[in-house]
Amino acid sequence: MNRLLLVFGCIVPTLAGCLSTGGKQPAAEIYTLTAPAVAPANAAAAPTAVLSVLRPDAAAGLHSERIALLQAGHRLDYFAASRWSGSLPELVQSLAMDALRGGGQYRSVQTDTAPFAADYVLQLQIRHFEADYSGGGAPVAHVAIDATLGRSSDRAIVQTLTAESSVPAASDRMVNIINAFEQASSTALQQLATGLQPPH
Repeated sequence: MNRLLLVFGCIVPTLAGCLSTGGKQPAAEIYTLTAPAVAPANAAAAPTAVLSVLRPDAAAGLHSERIALLQAGHRLDYFAASRWSGSLPELVQSLAMDALRGGGQYRSVQTDTAPFAADYVLQLQIRHFEADYSGGGAPVAHVAIDATLGRSSDRAIVQTLTAESSVPAASDRMVNIINAFEQASSTALQQLATGLQPPH
């Protein structure tokens, strides 16, 4: 009996030590992405249209700052201790605006909260922005964004476009996964910037 009590007494402090530290979460690593360098369009005349970019909609599970991953069986999860620098819709909105400004198709590109009148409105729908592990091995960064361009005056749709890219990560390390996201998002945003053109 005394021996049993002695062994039990040794185990309890160990468990208590684990419980006291188990609740502490490691500090989250914050990641951001950069907009691609888009060559300005060769326009015959200086652009005159003003574009307003609405806050993007996002598929279920992609609304927050968490970095999503997709596992086999269509299971959506998130990387632990890793975050985007803001919510994904905010990040994509900022990147898209920078890319569209670089494309030179519009005189001004602004958010929908700007106090200035816009000629066109752009609605973005983020369908995919996750690291896909379903194929096994290192993940594939998959980015897919649907874009709808409309006139501000009557909200008539003038153009729709889907921008999409998938880039395999070099390894399962987070730095390589973020690099894959950078390449995939840059390709998709280049497609948006060069493909979305105001009517002439």
